[in-house]
Amino acid sequence: MSNNSDLKRQIDTELKPAAGELAKEHEALKVRFEKIVAELSEALRKPNPPLIKQHLEVLNGLMPTYAALLPRAKTLLARIEKLDAGDERSDEHKALVALTKSLGELQGKLDRNYLKLKWLQDKAHDALAAGKASGATIAQEWAEMESWMDAQSKAIKIRLEQIKTLHELALGSVTERDAAELAQLQRRNEERTGWTPTAADV
Repeated sequence: MSNNSDLKRQIDTELKPAAGELAKEHEALKVRFEKIVAELSEALRKPNPPLIKQHLEVLNGLMPTYAALLPRAKTLLARIEKLDAGDERSDEHKALVALTKSLGELQGKLDRNYLKLKWLQDKAHDALAAGKASGATIAQEWAEMESWMDAQSKAIKIRLEQIKTLHELALGSVTERDAAELAQLQRRNEERTGWTPTAADV
């Protein structure tokens, strides 16, 4: 147990300044986080993957700084818990109670906010991953469509060649038939040229 003069000096020169600096840093980061959280949340609602990625990078950059505040608050509270001012009516005891109250509230905020930030961070990562998966699915579907269209194009070209061949064969058949019929008529005409009908034919 420290004597009250040493305790007062420790409270005034170490604990209070450390708690004040911690609270100040928290407030400064809070302003920045409120802005990025609002912007990232809006990008997630759209959704807008490029904007999500941009805001997520800012969030990722700030997270380690914010995370570092949590152990500092716990360490400071642990130091205060080890101190004993003796008489609960003393100024030192009241100062320790006030510090414990403010730091305890700050630690609660830090813990809750950190969990919310991690949740938002995870949501952003999930949204980007889903966007990539969706893009991959679309690319796969388009590749399959292109493959099908290419196969259909080749099949149509082959069918067109078949139709041309059939058309040429049909024209040839007509030509051959006409030539055969013409030859038959010519033979009959030739036969009739020297034909002398008999009484029976008449």
